[in-house]
Amino acid sequence: MTEGDHADRVLRTLTLTEAMRTLSPAQREILVATYVEGHTVAEAARLLGLPLGTAKSRIFYALAALRTALTERGVTP
Repeated sequence: MTEGDHADRVLRTLTLTEAMRTLSPAQREILVATYVEGHTVAEAARLLGLPLGTAKSRIFYALAALRTALTERGVTP
């Protein structure tokens, strides 16, 4: 790995962390359960004590909010 690769990875991590902090705790919780910990939506719903529909809705709105936060930070798809 080159120094530039490492610096880019650190910058991406810091940007994502900063964007995640703009989400509500409930939004962060569902994204961590599904995208970071790798649980299915059904598993995450069960672990968090949520109805499945609520978990699905929360993921939808959390991803939309995260997309907006990242766009505001200059990250484009």
